[in-house]
Amino acid sequence: MMAEPVKLIGCFGSAVVHRAEVALRLKGVPYELITEDLNNKSELLQRHNPVHQKVPVLLHGDRPAICESLVIVEYADEAFDGPLLMPADPLARATARFWASFMDKECREPMWMALWTDGEAQAAAARETKANLTLIESQLPEGKRFFGGDAIGYLDIALGAIAHWMGVFEEIAGVRLLTEEEHPALCRWAREYTADETVRQCLPDWDRVIAALTPRKELYISIAKAMAAQSCSEFSCKRAHGCTSTFFAWLSRRPEHYISEKSVTHRSKQALVMMSEPVKLIGCFGSPVVHRAELALRLKGVPYELITEDLTNKSELLLKHNPVHRKVPVLLHGDRPGICESLVIVEYVDEAFDGPPLMPADPLARAAVRFWASFMDKECRESMWMALWTDGEAQAQAAAISAAKANLTLIEGQLPEGKRFFGGDTIGFLDIAVSGIAHWMEIFEEIAGVRLLTEEEHPTLYRWAREYTANQTVTKCLPDRDRLLAALAPSRDIFVSIAKTMCAQK
Repeated sequence: MMAEPVKLIGCFGSAVVHRAEVALRLKGVPYELITEDLNNKSELLQRHNPVHQKVPVLLHGDRPAICESLVIVEYADEAFDGPLLMPADPLARATARFWASFMDKECREPMWMALWTDGEAQAAAARETKANLTLIESQLPEGKRFFGGDAIGYLDIALGAIAHWMGVFEEIAGVRLLTEEEHPALCRWAREYTADETVRQCLPDWDRVIAALTPRKELYISIAKAMAAQSCSEFSCKRAHGCTSTFFAWLSRRPEHYISEKSVTHRSKQALVMMSEPVKLIGCFGSPVVHRAELALRLKGVPYELITEDLTNKSELLLKHNPVHRKVPVLLHGDRPGICESLVIVEYVDEAFDGPPLMPADPLARAAVRFWASFMDKECRESMWMALWTDGEAQAQAAAISAAKANLTLIEGQLPEGKRFFGGDTIGFLDIAVSGIAHWMEIFEEIAGVRLLTEEEHPTLYRWAREYTANQTVTKCLPDRDRLLAALAPSRDIFVSIAKTMCAQK
């Protein structure tokens, strides 16, 4: 693999491009950096990343392109020789993935608001940002230079923007968020990271970045003001209706048990030890993300106890094991720390337990699966929600329906020709990731009176949904359709109200 040419499509000053570059350099992979003008996107970029048309994009030989920075980092780690970026232990890998996701999903917006707004909005965002930095700082191993231990690893790369770009933006904005007094260990890490010889080779020059970004200050302020208005709308909507995650918090809290009938013969000694430790899953009725975790456990033949949570009255158990998000699902494996976020759990289960693999063996195939799973969660959910619930807004709903169907077409295009599932002849990681399409979409369609997935427009995806929901293992952890429909239907007006708020933000 090392002999094949490696090219990286990037642009100057990008924190996400830096992630890809430093991963390649740490692995000792020679590469050509193709600098893109994002104001005039090249045919090369649009051809190799037609979905997002963003950088970075990794080109490795004549293989399909790999997109999204963290997907590229994991691909580089798996495809090339050199020092490991991911830890060897499945739990440590799950932890690294969780905090990398936390950086991208939870930290970016409050940081931006803290830098570019003013008044109470700025003060609130600054408090949230500093609290997030405290959480991140706590993940630094005691007595170690990096999140990866004695050497830079995956999580250091994921957090690289804190080490370099935050200081740039602080200087332009005239705001300090990361200080030696409040976060001494994180400040020390930031200095260690930016002083590393390999990192320095692909860090953009400080003065040049300052010069490039300073003229955009008014644009940043304008964006932040729009985000502040959006946050107020979201808060009002949540205060009136409750958090959307509570829509699946119905039914009894009596724990259910599942004991696998699958034989545990031919397992490795480590797998047998791990299988012998109790596994519990904190979930709630009717949740598609809890279904992901349950199905992964069942497909791997892992006995588990399902603890049904009431999300309108969250238990001490949930708050203890997921203090960051306080959401389900949470996997408890023996006396290890809780593992949170559905797709992080699925990868952990695949790596920690014996049984049929959920992820493909090939690094490129794994990268593709991670990309499309992320696409489902980042791109598809909002367009589908808007398409279903933008009631009385004909033009907005028509646009959302068009976007949702286009996204379904892209997902359908990933089904291997002649195969039953995205995973081939058996259900795999991507089938689990997109399972909301197979069961929950139809229920929401019935409540909304809108059809998005039809046999006429998406025959292959429609066939896959039928195959998936008919699978014997899947049916054991699918919520009963009539019961779920009865639970969701009374919330129709709430769904419409949320969609209207989302529509007003656009």
